[in-house]
Amino acid sequence: MLSRAQQREILALALLAVAVFMVISLVPVSILGERSLEWFPSGNPMGFVGATLRALMRAFLGVFAFLVPALVALGGLRAGEWLKPKRSLRLTLLTLGLMILAPLAVWILSSSPDAAGWVGRRLGAPLVD
Repeated sequence: MLSRAQQREILALALLAVAVFMVISLVPVSILGERSLEWFPSGNPMGFVGATLRALMRAFLGVFAFLVPALVALGGLRAGEWLKPKRSLRLTLLTLGLMILAPLAVWILSSSPDAAGWVGRRLGAPLVD
């Protein structure tokens, strides 16, 4: 039987692994050169699941999709008790605020649906009108 400390550390490592998976899935394969599509026929280094995850994160937050893995990593650091509770709360609130305000600002400044994502379009359209 695992102790509570071991269970917390396993959860923390699992969340950090998911965050790394998400970050790698956000990396475009085009930076690897011309042969990248031969190596990754799905168009994503993490395969079909990574491509789907990237599409969902980009559709929801636009260019600020990298904030989702940051939020998951914060959860992992907090679950492992490697980050103090007050600091993790502040960083989580900052990340959540950025997930709302940054796409909103992009929509207001550029009206680019690809860059702003769903959040930017839904919250920014009434402000622009």
